[in-house]
Amino acid sequence: MEELFVSKVRVKILQLFLTSEESLFHVREIVRRVDEEINAVRRELARMEKFGMVTSEWRANRRFYTFRKDYRFYTNRIHIYLLEKLNTPQKSEKENNKLNNANKIEKITIIELKNGRRSVAVNDNYNETREIKDNSESWQIFIKEIKDKNIRPDNRTGVKDISVSMRDYFNYNENCPIYMSGEYALTEIITGRDIRGINPEIKTKIISEKQFSTLQKRKAKQLKTT
Repeated sequence: MEELFVSKVRVKILQLFLTSEESLFHVREIVRRVDEEINAVRRELARMEKFGMVTSEWRANRRFYTFRKDYRFYTNRIHIYLLEKLNTPQKSEKENNKLNNANKIEKITIIELKNGRRSVAVNDNYNETREIKDNSESWQIFIKEIKDKNIRPDNRTGVKDISVSMRDYFNYNENCPIYMSGEYALTEIITGRDIRGINPEIKTKIISEKQFSTLQKRKAKQLKTT
């Protein structure tokens, strides 16, 4: 049943559907009630509809969503889980802001190792890296974009549109190694329809294993002097 609660936004939407007297919600009403970005809400609603969790209908050019009571996991256990989460003491807004700022992804570094494999580091933390075990097309496209980012747009070749599965893999997906098993806040890494739409607020670069070793030593020396 863990698949129901893969993201903070989805949990909030489920809480709204299953603890409110209303059963039908317009997208903007959901956004207002869960206090999340509209794109994140739309993304989760699309996934939930794909998995048969919700259904949608159009009324006067407005799209409304409702939770399906025939969904396979629609049982009292869902309600119990959500009520437990609602009754769990929450961190203050100040504490949450501090945590979010500390865990915000600001830089992604791809490390190309001599054995042909790759690892990823976040925010110049070279003491904690993750191996990129997945050599899928999504990673190949992502890495190629980082390599080609300084090429003028009109001189670029082989630019591909981003598939939904690739966007879902990098954006808000705790299984992607970039998030370091939950250490960094889930975010929208890819913001455009093609790979040129990597979030401009996130810096990216690729370094060799030799450069990686040098940076590790430099960081270690800095820690000793502080």
